[in-house]
Parts: sequence; C-alpha cells; structure tokens
Amino acid sequence: MIRFGLVSFSFLLLELGASAQDIGWKIAMDVAAKAVQENRFADAEVSYQRALDLARQSSGGQPLNVAVVLDDLAAFYHRQGQYDKAEPLYREALAIREKGQGPADPNLLPLVNNFAGLNCAEAKYQDSEKLFDQALEIGKKKFGPEHPTVATSLQGLAAVAQGQKLEPKAESLFLEAIAIREKATEREDPDLAYSYEGYAAVLRKTKREAEAEELDARARAIKVWTSASLTLGLKDLPPLQKAAFLGDTKRVNALLGAGADPEGLDNQGDSALLYAAWMGHTAITKRLVNKDNSNSSFSLGLTPLYAAAQNG
Repeated sequence: MIRFGLVSFSFLLLELGASAQDIGWKIAMDVAAKAVQENRFADAEVSYQRALDLARQSSGGQPLNVAVVLDDLAAFYHRQGQYDKAEPLYREALAIREKGQGPADPNLLPLVNNFAGLNCAEAKYQDSEKLFDQALEIGKKKFGPEHPTVATSLQGLAAVAQGQKLEPKAESLFLEAIAIREKATEREDPDLAYSYEGYAAVLRKTKREAEAEELDARARAIKVWTSASLTLGLKDLPPLQKAAFLGDTKRVNALLGAGADPEGLDNQGDSALLYAAWMGHTAITKRLVNKDNSNSSFSLGLTPLYAAAQNG
C-alpha cells in the first residue's frame, strides 16, 4: 500500500495570532510536538488532548483554532495506526474548515489529502476517492496541473485504484504523478520515492518484476540520499555520479551525450559506474560498464563487480 506523508498544521498557529486567552492551547501544542520528536507518544497524546480542551474553551469566535488542534491530533493518531481515533477528528476538522473557509479553499488541501489517505488505509475506497478528487480539483485550480500537490492527490487516487485491484487505472495515475514529480521536484525528493514504490507494487501485480526492481532501487537510493548523504559524502557529487547514484537514467544519458566523462572520478575517487552498481541500478550499470572498468578498485577497495554482486 502506498505511503502518504502526513502534514502537520501547527505552522498555522503563527497566522492565528496570540492572545492571553488562547496562549494555553498553543503552548500545549508545542509540548505535544516536542514529545513526538522525542518519541514520547503517550506524553504527546496527553498534551494534544489538553490543547484540544483548551482550544474548545477559548475558541470564542475562532473555531479554526479548534480545527488546528484537531488536524494535528488526527494526524498523530493516523501515524500511530489508531484509525478509529483519527477519523472523527479529521471529520470534525474538515467540517469546521469547510464552513469557515469554503470547500474549495487551498488551505484545506493537506487535511483533505490526509483524511483521504486514512480512508484508503481503511479500505473505504469510495470515501477516499471522493476526497482525493476534491483535493485534486482544489490543487489544479490553485497551482495548475503540474504542481507537486496535484501529484499527491493523483498518487492517492492511484492507491485507491490499487486497493480496488484496478491495476491499469492505478498504473496510469502513478505514471501521471511520477511525471509531475520528476518535472517539478529534485530527483532526491522523498515523495518521489513513495511514488516509485507504489508504482513498483503495481508492476509486480502485473508480473513485470525487472521494472519493479529498478523502481525499488531508485526509491532506496532516494532514501539513502535523504538520510545519509552528508555522512556518506554525497552532497558534492559531480552531476554524473549523482544521477548514477539516484538511478536517473535520462539524466545519465543526457550528461553522457553532452560529453561527461564516464570514467571520471569524484573527490572520493569513485566513478559513476560504482555508484550505479552499488545502488542496484541495472540499466545504468550496463550503460557504463566495459571490460576494462568492471573490476577496477575504487575507495574502500570496492569494485563495480563486487557492488553489483551485493545487489544480486
């Protein structure tokens, strides 16, 4: 099942102003967020509930304050897999926001996508599809058809189709989402990894294992880049090495066509071939390998042949 990046709404606190009347719930929200960061989830739940109580008491003419807390508490339960607790909170938050901001307000997008994702996870596909369609319409109207927000909703609709075993529809939607993300975001964007993983699952359902493995390799590379690029010394990679590491075949071919040296080394003494083999990008490895470089030794004594063998 596809993963969704849940969005926190606590950033909206700055927009809602600060007064003596509502300072209590904002402090409780900050305490809850800090507890989540420290993996103290029981403490976070207590603080979120306290924030909700205080927001209800002090909301007065600002029910959107309550919606802010509901949004984050619902997302908290969603991440914890407590869907039965998250659903009524999402529902109440959406009702408040639609009444106060209108059903087509762009500020609804994170909430609508999150709620749709919850329904998808619960196999409530009709409800999920309706919400993702709402988010898609809002996103296209506000940002245009090629914005990453639109890709998020398309990816959600792909997950709905996938859950309904409508593989051709799911594939079409995943491809549309991936095309938008590849055009609008960097190749190391974490959301792109989720798109690749979702599409790979569809490919496996339709017996296209080799294509699925390549997409999974690209998703893994993005995750490694995101979590460890500094410690592994990847931030300053030359363009060809970076494209090879991330499995970006189009970029590799474009760079080679523009005259990039396929045998060139980075500051650590490693080639694009080594990175491609290390991360399991078969197509790029085949594009770069030859009889002279397949067993060349690079940093740490690694060879492309050894790196490729580690990936099967």
